Amino acid sequence: DSSRFGLFLMCLNSLYKIVLCLMRRFVSHNDRINAPIAGFIAACTSIFEVESRRQLFTVLMMSRFLAMGIKAGETNEYIPKI
Repeated sequence: DSSRFGLFLMCLNSLYKIVLCLMRRFVSHNDRINAPIAGFIAACTSIFEVESRRQLFTVLMMSRFLAMGIKAGETNEYIPKI
């Protein structure tokens, strides 16, 4: 179980970095586009994880997503100027 968890984390981090670097090199230098795509592709490695731990990761990632959304909503950077 421990080695399976370590393998999952290694695949998740490695795949994210590889996809992000390849997209920066061949597609676009804009990380606002590249990072979510790389994150989605890397999250596909969760298929290899046990169901109970997958549910825990889902709850943790959703809380992180909501916190980032609230933080982005508080800044004026994302509000278009009229």
